[in-house]
Amino acid sequence: MKTGQVAIAFRRDGKTIRDWTNRYKEFFSKTALAEDEHQRDYVLSDLYVLNTIRSERVANSDWELIRAKLHDDYRDQNLPPAAKNIEGEQAVTVYVEMREMQTKIDTLEQRLQDQIRESEIRIEALQAQVEKEREIGERNRREVERRLEDEIRGRAEAEVELRILKRQMEKGSDK
Repeated sequence: MKTGQVAIAFRRDGKTIRDWTNRYKEFFSKTALAEDEHQRDYVLSDLYVLNTIRSERVANSDWELIRAKLHDDYRDQNLPPAAKNIEGEQAVTVYVEMREMQTKIDTLEQRLQDQIRESEIRIEALQAQVEKEREIGERNRREVERRLEDEIRGRAEAEVELRILKRQMEKGSDK
């Protein structure tokens, strides 16, 4: 879409569109910057950038806030109706961009699925380790309980022997 068409679609002067494009060069395509050609040609991603600038300026956002939002990949994709008509080469460009985005989405989805599978494997291994530790802990607990019972039994036996000894001593002192 040429600058004049964009200006009409966004209801702005062509100079304003060129000014926004020059002010935020880093967010526009080479064709929008007309680096290799004489006329600017805006693709869909450029229209999203322009629409973001337009909507932020309507909200009185300052230039640096707009730059920060664009830098954070914020894009207002709610284009004015006149900007939604895509024809000829523009339609091909949009289709190619959409296919590239779909490929990226598919790749990211596959990575996430792989990451989830790897995570599930690690979770299963950790769960097995926890169960093993529980079993070891249970054996250790039983051993400690056995030693405690032995100690209690030993103390009880010592108390009984002490009572017997005291009785014998009392009987011996009575004579």
